[in-house]
Amino acid sequence: MKQITKNREDKISCSVIIRTKNRPRHLYRSLDSIRCQHRKPDEVVVVNDGGESIESVLEVFSDLPLISIVNSISKGRAKAGNTGATASKSKAICFLDDDDRFYPDHLKRLELCMLKFDAKVAYSGSILVLKDLLGEINPEQKQIIGEFNDPFDSSRLAFENYIPLNTLLIDRELFLNTGKFDSSFELFEDWDLLLRLSKVTKFYHLDMKTSEYAVWGKSNQITLSSRSEDWRNAYDRIFRKHFLPLEKSNQTKLMADYWMMSQKRRSRIQELEKTLQSSQATLQSSQATLQSSQAQFTEQLNSIKSSFIRQKKQNQRLKQVVHEQNKQLTLGLGCNDIKSLLSLQTNQVENISSNVFKSNYDRLVNWLKSHEMRITEDVENFSKFWNTLEKKMAELEINTASLLDQLHASKLRKVWGGIPIPQVTSLLKKNKEIHAFIANTTNGVIPYGTSLLLPPQNQSLDQESLHAIVEYTPIFEAFAGSEEKYKMIAQLNGLEPYPIVLEKNKKLCFNIYCNQHNFFCVKIMLATYLRINTCNIKILIFEEEKEAQHSITPLRICEFNAINALDNQYYKIMFQPIINSRGKVYRFEINSPNATEEQHIAVWCQPTTTNEFVDPPSFFDTCTVMNPWTQRMLSEIPCKNFLCIDSKKADHIFWIYNTPHVNSLTTLSLTMFQLAEIAGNMKRSLSIFMYGQHDPAIQNYCKKNGISYLTMEESIIDKNQILLWVLQQANDSKTVALNWFIQNGLCFEKNIIQNAESFFEAHQNAGMLIPVVKNHKQKISHAFGQITNNGEISTFSTGIKVNHPTIGYIRDIDAADAPFFIMPASVLKNLTTATIDSYHTVRYQITELIWQLKTNSMVTKFEPGVAFIGDKFQEHTNKSRLNQDQMIFFKKWRAQLLDKPSIFDDMTALLNPDKLKTALIVDMTLPTFDEDSGSLRMFELIRLLTQLRIKVTFFPDNMDSTIKYRRALEQIGVEVFCGNYGISDAFAECQYDIIILSRVEIGYRYMNMAKLLNPDARIYYDTVDIHYLRELRRAEIEQNKELRQLAGKTRQKELSNCIQADVVFTVTKEDKKHLRKEIPSLDCVVVPNIHGDVTSDISWQNTDGLVFIGNYHHTPNVDAVLYFVKNVFPLILKKIPEIKLYLIGSNMKDSIKALESENIQILGWVEKVEPELVKRRVCISYLRYGAGMKGKIGQAMALGLPVVSTSIGAEGMELKDEETVLVADDPRSFANNVCRAYTDKKLWMKISENGKKDICKRYGTEAVKEKLKAFLEKDINKKF
Repeated sequence: MKQITKNREDKISCSVIIRTKNRPRHLYRSLDSIRCQHRKPDEVVVVNDGGESIESVLEVFSDLPLISIVNSISKGRAKAGNTGATASKSKAICFLDDDDRFYPDHLKRLELCMLKFDAKVAYSGSILVLKDLLGEINPEQKQIIGEFNDPFDSSRLAFENYIPLNTLLIDRELFLNTGKFDSSFELFEDWDLLLRLSKVTKFYHLDMKTSEYAVWGKSNQITLSSRSEDWRNAYDRIFRKHFLPLEKSNQTKLMADYWMMSQKRRSRIQELEKTLQSSQATLQSSQATLQSSQAQFTEQLNSIKSSFIRQKKQNQRLKQVVHEQNKQLTLGLGCNDIKSLLSLQTNQVENISSNVFKSNYDRLVNWLKSHEMRITEDVENFSKFWNTLEKKMAELEINTASLLDQLHASKLRKVWGGIPIPQVTSLLKKNKEIHAFIANTTNGVIPYGTSLLLPPQNQSLDQESLHAIVEYTPIFEAFAGSEEKYKMIAQLNGLEPYPIVLEKNKKLCFNIYCNQHNFFCVKIMLATYLRINTCNIKILIFEEEKEAQHSITPLRICEFNAINALDNQYYKIMFQPIINSRGKVYRFEINSPNATEEQHIAVWCQPTTTNEFVDPPSFFDTCTVMNPWTQRMLSEIPCKNFLCIDSKKADHIFWIYNTPHVNSLTTLSLTMFQLAEIAGNMKRSLSIFMYGQHDPAIQNYCKKNGISYLTMEESIIDKNQILLWVLQQANDSKTVALNWFIQNGLCFEKNIIQNAESFFEAHQNAGMLIPVVKNHKQKISHAFGQITNNGEISTFSTGIKVNHPTIGYIRDIDAADAPFFIMPASVLKNLTTATIDSYHTVRYQITELIWQLKTNSMVTKFEPGVAFIGDKFQEHTNKSRLNQDQMIFFKKWRAQLLDKPSIFDDMTALLNPDKLKTALIVDMTLPTFDEDSGSLRMFELIRLLTQLRIKVTFFPDNMDSTIKYRRALEQIGVEVFCGNYGISDAFAECQYDIIILSRVEIGYRYMNMAKLLNPDARIYYDTVDIHYLRELRRAEIEQNKELRQLAGKTRQKELSNCIQADVVFTVTKEDKKHLRKEIPSLDCVVVPNIHGDVTSDISWQNTDGLVFIGNYHHTPNVDAVLYFVKNVFPLILKKIPEIKLYLIGSNMKDSIKALESENIQILGWVEKVEPELVKRRVCISYLRYGAGMKGKIGQAMALGLPVVSTSIGAEGMELKDEETVLVADDPRSFANNVCRAYTDKKLWMKISENGKKDICKRYGTEAVKEKLKAFLEKDINKKF
């Protein structure tokens, strides 16, 4: 059907007719799909054909133009449809069964088809879905099983209905004139209608699927649930009505067509069956191949695993063998060997292959010499038993002599690895036999020390007298279960661990929280320092009592010698399983009773505050595993020094709900500790009110620290009216401070109060601030909610990473999901808090407050810079209460909810609920507004776009995420993709209405990508300045051919950007004229530098010196300063010898720094430019090349600081010489102008006043904003 070009209406009235009976649940979904239409229907006629009441459903959709018709008894589908069509007054009608759905663009697209193609009947495609009702409460389950989307064919319609009724838009007059539905049909009434319509008009087919057609697996859908006899009867009626009346020739033709179609379908089915058989054979073959491959892979994997296990065991055995040799060498030396070693000098050892060997050897000899006297005494005592042991000692000496020969022959190189293990083992065995014989002798007790190189016996140490080290926690792994079947229950991994030395008088203490029964093993990472370390380690394990008192008797005691431990490896400490260990905390105390200054052992640790567990506990569990003395210390921290008892004088008031859990006191102590630190740093006074149920421990703590504790009745908590209660308390306090409503257990970030104060100072119309709450995994616990058009609150932000761009910026919000917010007292007094009494859940109570603020022309904003750390708030409510609150909220605010996103909308709609125009800006880097004028212009341009209510997304090409500049954008509501989030993430977020590409390289790199991924976007290329023109001017001054060639390449890129863009932004009219010479048809708009309205108290008599300001990364600025100092400044000094030049700006080059002298001061980068500029009398700008508008000149003039410039510097600003600026290009004239402006007060005042007025008039914020607004309204056809 060709398009009609005659004049026609822009819109036709449309009605949707819904037939329903006893299916209110399905009716709700159908009506909701109508509410979501982009083109709203003019009428919605609902015919209840003798079913149960649907008034409660219709009440929810009272915003729709509903016409309700109720049949007291069922009249059938056909009559119900006719009743609806007759009641309609629209030009076009469509039908929607109560179990079907329209997609949001259904009516809009079919209406356009009827308008553009003058069609009386138009239809689109439909998705065929199989639905099952899982129950009265659970939602439907659906599965796509096919589609209807075939082109119109009247001959095919004669023998089958392939067009579902819900896909059609029909001219109402045509519907009535063709006889409406035939009421004698209970089935196929729609097919009968289409047959009659097809005889009088053609149908226009829209090749798009815009609706869902449902069939039911376990329901009573008429078409599927009817008996086969009813089907035959209905088909017989169609046959008799439309086939038999035909002439014989037409009957024959129809039968022939049907036969041909059936043959085609049969042939097609046979082809499909063959294809299916072939595919099944291929699939079976592939499955066999896959199974074979899988078996081979499994076999290879098992082989690799076995090999890995063998290799691991072999490596472990090797380590043990080497270590065992070291021990045996140390422990198995006899008397003759010792005497030989004592007489051996270090200089007798030759061919030392490694300093390590030599160091170990020297240490062993020195250790033996230090114990020579004790060893001699032991030998003398041992000689008393020599007669008894003479025979065995003789055998031992023979073996020892052999061993010593091998030691000498090895030249020490083989001392550590060359001794045959069996020989040493035999030697040790004999040594043990000797000791056993001595132990059993009746001749007396063997004196201490006979074991020679073994460490002295442990002295009895009083554990309580040892100094406890609690600031560090060992690197450990803890296990429960058994050695055969175990599970890791906790661990601490250290990225940068510290070695904590176990000194003799100290013990290392730490806690382990156990979440499983049968706690039996701990691995601790040790540092042995020495190759042979003979320190003893003792570990005591206590159970922590709930009342935070130390257990006196340890549950387990473990001891081992450090010689068994490998350096920088985990050492496994096993003990008898603690059977009932789940949910308990165990304190470990580690000490080394025989440690010395020369020989000791260390434990690898991390600071205690960095504990991480395999299954990370909640914040409260973390408090549980704190050392009891740490808990007591926290509870003893005084907080009166920052508390203000008189709340009327406090800067901030914290209303903290005492959540009922076992560690309330510990978490409150931590909260007070943090608040004390923050308040002390900022010098703020705080008042704190705790409230909750009766809690003696908390109340005692509050009383001791001057904190008010307000006790609530249990009925308030049971009814979930906690928020209403505390708001009333806050109103009664009559304060003027910021009110913080939080709960116990939240940790504060250090700048939270400062950020909150800055927020309310910057947003005067903000009535409430919603903070972010993040968990220990740096994911969102609570942020903000989004209300949908049916009153439901979506909390899609929960679980997103904190650094995700969609979370990082300040935004207006209309819902919340947790009782954490900040509100000025002045705002709270004007709210009718009693209205939240009708709600049962916190999220709707706070959301009600947010919408009240809206009616008072105040906004609620989400500020991620105000951040808490804590777990997700658990509200004790149920789904039915949420549904009740949703209905209450919807009834109250339904008129305002119409334009909110639908529950069917995607994430893009939820992120932009007000349907603002969207803009993506791509620049080289984040706007460094305090370093260069181009960045300042970009920042101010972005600010203006946000003020025009355009949702701005910014992407820096260098992925820079400098917090200072990123937060500056986020604080004015800009979404910033940087760091780990690239341009692909930005483009994937949504389809932008505007894309601004800034600077030549950015435009050249991203132009094609922007056009491809956002074909409907308006693309603006921002030149900033004409890059190739600046490069060409520099090449001419420096007579540089390479620069000239570079300028040519830049010109090609820049003009290519201009041609491809929809609109080009230039900074000056001169730049616009220059580009128009190159491309006469260019659509070009001037967007100049933007200078905010500033107030300055500058005067001639209170200023001195000259100033130049600029970013010295920009080559023209460096050239300007060097040339001025060399060629112009000496001329000025001749006339004004005392004058000084001040150089300000970032990226100061060495060549500039070298200029510093008595008359030239280098200030470099300053945080705030304005205070430095107003100290000076004249701003100079001796630019010899460049392009565009010079922002720093405008910035100086806006402050009233007179400027002396070259014509290049003043270019593009429409400045008048001798009126708003002084202009000169040669050194002598420039120096003369500087001296005039510096010494002539009358001239100075004239240039100052005129320049300030001119900048405000042409380039002030409001002036540029109005120009930008007018351009955008015309270009994207939207009023701002």
